[in-house]
Amino acid sequence: MTFADSPVNNSDLRLIKEHGGIEEYEVKNNGLKVLLHHNPSMPVATVMVTYKVGSRNEKDGVTGATHILEHMMFKGTKKFSLDSNLDYSNQMENIGARSNATTSFDRTNYYATLGKKHVPLAIQLEADRMRNLQLNEKSLASEMIVVRNEYERRENNPYATLQKKIFSNAYEKHPYHHPIIGWKKDIESINVNKLQTFYDTYYWPNNAVLTIIGGFDKAATLEAIKQYFGVIPSSPNPIPTLEIVEPEQKENRFVEVHRSGEVGAVLIANKAPKGTHADWPSLLLLCEILGAEKIGRLYKALDDKGLASDSYVFPRRLKDPGLIFFGATLTAETTHDQIQEILFSEIEQLIENGVTDKELKYAKSVYLTNLIYSKDGSFYIADLINDGIALGDWTDYINFSKSIEQTTSEDLHRVARTYLNKDQQTIGWFIPKPTQLSQNPIPENLTAPYYFKDPYEELNIWENENQSEINFTPNIKEIYISNIHLVTVKLPTEQVISCSGSILAGNQKSPPESPLLADLTASMLDKGTLSMDRFEITELLNSLGIKIQFESKSNVLTFKGKFLKKDTETFSKILADLLKNPRFDAEVLGNLKAQYHAYLLDLETNTEFKASTLLSQNLYPKDHPNYQHSLAELRKSLDAITVEDLKSFHSKNYGNKDMKIVFAGDVDTSQIQRNIRSKFSIWKSKKEIDTKPNESTLAQEKRIDYFIPDKTSISVHMGTRTFLKRDNPDYIPFSVANYILGGNFNSRLMKSIRQEQGLTYSIHSFHEGDILTTGNWGLEASFSPELLEKGLSETKNEINDWYEVGISKKEVSQSVETIKGKYLVGLSQTSSVAGQIHSFMLRGFSPFYIDVYPKLLNMVTQSQVNKVIKKYFNPDSMITITSGTFLQDNDISTDISIELEVPNPAWTIQITEVYESAEALIVIAKVNSKNSITSQVITRISDKVSAKVQALNKPIKYYVIGKKWSWHSNTDNVIFIDSKDDIHSVIHKAKSLKFNKKFF
Repeated sequence: MTFADSPVNNSDLRLIKEHGGIEEYEVKNNGLKVLLHHNPSMPVATVMVTYKVGSRNEKDGVTGATHILEHMMFKGTKKFSLDSNLDYSNQMENIGARSNATTSFDRTNYYATLGKKHVPLAIQLEADRMRNLQLNEKSLASEMIVVRNEYERRENNPYATLQKKIFSNAYEKHPYHHPIIGWKKDIESINVNKLQTFYDTYYWPNNAVLTIIGGFDKAATLEAIKQYFGVIPSSPNPIPTLEIVEPEQKENRFVEVHRSGEVGAVLIANKAPKGTHADWPSLLLLCEILGAEKIGRLYKALDDKGLASDSYVFPRRLKDPGLIFFGATLTAETTHDQIQEILFSEIEQLIENGVTDKELKYAKSVYLTNLIYSKDGSFYIADLINDGIALGDWTDYINFSKSIEQTTSEDLHRVARTYLNKDQQTIGWFIPKPTQLSQNPIPENLTAPYYFKDPYEELNIWENENQSEINFTPNIKEIYISNIHLVTVKLPTEQVISCSGSILAGNQKSPPESPLLADLTASMLDKGTLSMDRFEITELLNSLGIKIQFESKSNVLTFKGKFLKKDTETFSKILADLLKNPRFDAEVLGNLKAQYHAYLLDLETNTEFKASTLLSQNLYPKDHPNYQHSLAELRKSLDAITVEDLKSFHSKNYGNKDMKIVFAGDVDTSQIQRNIRSKFSIWKSKKEIDTKPNESTLAQEKRIDYFIPDKTSISVHMGTRTFLKRDNPDYIPFSVANYILGGNFNSRLMKSIRQEQGLTYSIHSFHEGDILTTGNWGLEASFSPELLEKGLSETKNEINDWYEVGISKKEVSQSVETIKGKYLVGLSQTSSVAGQIHSFMLRGFSPFYIDVYPKLLNMVTQSQVNKVIKKYFNPDSMITITSGTFLQDNDISTDISIELEVPNPAWTIQITEVYESAEALIVIAKVNSKNSITSQVITRISDKVSAKVQALNKPIKYYVIGKKWSWHSNTDNVIFIDSKDDIHSVIHKAKSLKFNKKFF
């Protein structure tokens, strides 16, 4: 008998305390802590189990065990096995829950947001897998391929490598030295015995906290906790504690990462105190002052002057002393030394002079307002509590706001002097090795938790993601004011209001020769108006905690906002000023264009971007809104755009014609209607004739392989035109068909390609580009180079079976229930309700369609679904794009390396091309001397690749471009040339080889 099979016992829950509306209980016989935050007005609840174990608890030889065990927790138990389709994932997907798990440094958490009636089921399943997990070699083998693919996807990003290297050098003894996902050698050597030992050491109720937030039946929930968790014993041995203390860092450290790319980055990481230390409120406010978007000190010193394409601050508040990252991405014109000195200067100014009372006031306002916003949805509350549990005190979620309020400018000055000194810094440079191609995505906090699966459940595959058991209709107020379609929705939330709206000024309005014009116009909207400059705007927004963002999409300019009820009139006034009266300052435009240039350079070898672009170009004609322009076209367009172009575009296209706007939350409908009438009713658009895009193209089936060197994972995009729009009655049955194929974690594709065969971390299908125009079916996946062909073959098998055989009646009925469940979960926040209604309105539907949609789902039949697959999906027109570094299985792998002496330690060398002739291997390499260091020090630089050749032991001839020194190299067979044209006759009949970067 397993623990969860045991009958109900007399175990009881002891109420420990109530704090800030949260009740803390303890299961008497096993020490499980339980946190309940009951809000009957919420239609959903979040059930989360947090285990107090993370990569912090790992040792050499078993790094990555926490993360791999997180994956294995979804592989079934004796009672709820994968074979029975009753495992956790299947049951959660079937009821439409949003479930996932993450691993971090100090904790692992498992969670589901679901309809309130399903809370006891989630409790039962979590209790069952706490002690009844089945670990075996077969399930581990398939999941390990998934984990390796996840590792390779992260390694595709050089910024991830840089942050990993900074952590490993900042910590000498503490386990924070290890990456969360583990070292590759340990990942590859993991086995069932190691995982079983780890599981049996840490996965016990006395090392866990069960958190339940939202709407639920309290009596039934408490009974379920006693029934399912109460029968589990506490751990037979004490949970191990970490005794390692990191020695004090007494001098700064420096690391470099050399990867392919065009735009470098500088990161500075300072040691910070443990997460519960009283100095953290001051440190987080310092981070806001230094790193705030559009107004922070780094933004003013770097981004606003066009010196960086992006600046950022990543505080890593951990259980033990953590790190705070400060950094910036270079532009094409800046150097690492230059950016580093500016970062040093800004940090030094904080140390010397502290902050102003004005800066502190707005930083507090931003932080405290964000805490109010964080209560807009059960998951976000649970996640913040989860962070507190990881630090060692769940009440941090409630108490931290009081600490923020009490913090003074003197506190900030003191902590700056204490923690931001250079002796405690680890500095990292990403030094790109330029190629003819090059990408690196804008950095993000890549030391964030690792998810069990991609959190792509916003999925855009549907009408929306989830259905509501709430009847929204009585709470919706609709009115037309001039050309404006205005909707308000009253929701049971306090203070918070979200806004979602649009005007017809999207990218399709850009002239063909200037495809970035609409996007650049949108980017300038918050960079100053006729009455306020860009800093005054941001200071005003921050002081009130108002959020406004603009985005130019293919068909419309969208705007989203969030604010407190007391600021309703102010929000409308600011939104109107930003939309109607942009300043279009020439200096700001110049700096923004420099950032755009750096961003476009970053995209050159982004495997996802390249695959997506090539797919769109093969599906759509050039004049179609869904066509993605090449980077060369975008750069040319960017160079030519002037302030006058922006003003002309704004004058011609901006106005209230077909303006749609939705407010959802704690709304005062009468006040909102007055504000919109006052601010927007006389803002007329110029009349123009809208031309319809060419919808007649249909591509022939083809495959395009786009080679990008130095990548560990290959991006795959597939697509075919369906000519479906979302207002087509066939769209809903087609969306059900696609959901069954690739729309969720338990779809046919994920079950076969990931769960059964373990070929990828992520694969999903969708329908896109279909709101104002007809669109296309698409698929995205990633595979390691050695599994690419098998992955493609198995994917196509699943698609062909879906097309030829069709969908079963059971699949249709189950998927409809799942979609409706997800629809419920997705409408549990003010922002998602506003966004969903706005999305319906864009398609020409009434706002009341939000209640109609679930009823239409209920009407979908098996016959309809199979008919629309054949009607709209054409396998003979399928385009397949692969992008990354490929291997050829019929060739032999060999390593090729080059090493030179140069007079500058900042210079690098990169092998850019490899050829094979009948007599020799021909290697072209390039010396990058862009980065300048004044001291002349003779340094050896090198590069190494692995290439697939037809024959081993051929001599290698090296040709090097970019020599800037006078002496001869000691390397044999090296010839220095000015350009590849110099050796045209040598490579004319040689075969170009694909290769992988080798890391030393």
